[in-house]
Amino acid sequence: DLAFSLPRPAGGAGLARTAWDGTRQRRVAVGLFNYRGRGLANPADAAAYQLYLDRMCSLVLWLLARGDAVRVVLGDFAYDEDVRLDVRAKLARRDLDLTNLAFNDAPAESFEQLVEQLASVDFVIASRYHNVVLGLLLAKPVVSLSYEPKHNALMRDMGLGEYCQSLDDFSLDRLKEQLLRLEANATALSAVIAERTATNRARLAEQYDQIVRTVCGSAVERRRDS
Repeated sequence: DLAFSLPRPAGGAGLARTAWDGTRQRRVAVGLFNYRGRGLANPADAAAYQLYLDRMCSLVLWLLARGDAVRVVLGDFAYDEDVRLDVRAKLARRDLDLTNLAFNDAPAESFEQLVEQLASVDFVIASRYHNVVLGLLLAKPVVSLSYEPKHNALMRDMGLGEYCQSLDDFSLDRLKEQLLRLEANATALSAVIAERTATNRARLAEQYDQIVRTVCGSAVERRRDS
């Protein structure tokens, strides 16, 4: 993916060191997704979307209960902002104090802010493809709740094939277990991710060079022919 050639923010790679309130708790990004169009098309989609919301809210509450800081992230504000509001409302109904310093769901207002949000966490759980890619670019261990085969292919390529589930039928219990294994292996996985990211960056640089040589060579030939 071309995103692997983006510059990384200074200090963004690897594991974050402190949470927003200054403690040394783990920080987990939870990415939201406009699943089934928020269930607006038909009753089946509505039921599936409500199940998705229940699972994501249960995940957030579980993370907070074990002492983690949760950073909610969006990958596409136009589509995912209403999902964030739905999650926020359901969390409030489940008695979460939304002013809790360990919970932050303020949406990014730019691509740069999204990268900063991801750079500030230790682990990423995401569905939006480029939330997954950007997390990997920052050498963050990632669990992908995948909705297309390209997610699984990317995760396998980055050494994280066992940390995927299908978004349509993911198990919350399995997701918790995957995150626990991710944490246990975080240092080694971050090193593998960083190495494979560097390989992808080198491959992209080679592709860019080939494109430039092809375009410039064609331009020279056209000038000669004229």
